[in-house]
Amino acid sequence: MAAHVDKRTKQVARIEKLAVTTLARRLGPETAREISASILNLSVAKVRPHIKVAQNSAGGESYVSVSANKRRLPLTDFGGTFSPSGFTVTTWKDQAAKHFPHIFKRKDARGAWQRIPTKRGADNRPTVGLVGRLPIVTRKGPSMHRVFDPQGRYPGHGDLIGKLSRFKQLLLVTEITRLFQSGA
Repeated sequence: MAAHVDKRTKQVARIEKLAVTTLARRLGPETAREISASILNLSVAKVRPHIKVAQNSAGGESYVSVSANKRRLPLTDFGGTFSPSGFTVTTWKDQAAKHFPHIFKRKDARGAWQRIPTKRGADNRPTVGLVGRLPIVTRKGPSMHRVFDPQGRYPGHGDLIGKLSRFKQLLLVTEITRLFQSGA
């Protein structure tokens, strides 16, 4: 009887390890698909490199964590159109297109570039327009990290954590059931 219980305990531990491994493998693509489908105006292929999934254990318990890169993405990754007056792009799916004036393409580099505007001239008077001696910078869109922070500086762009939690629960139930039925 003790040998049977010991065998069952080992089987349950092995099934738990296999289910968590499957979750870690499938959570990255599902996160990228969910961000692409409902939050950011990016393709899954552009989202996936910025998502990191890690499988760890602490105190005998296994867990899977999802994190995102904090680096802001180039504004041109979101598509958009250049015009003589600037650049128009939609970054968040739940917001309208935004127009950025005075943005241009450079022949020697990728991205959307803009001279940093100034509010005052050299003589401390307000200026109208851009000055040729100001530095040129590349404009960036939001980072993937902002998508995971619903209470942060830019809240309200979908319930990613809730959707991933439901995906995780459903995947673990179906995977554990499948593994028990297959006799793993």
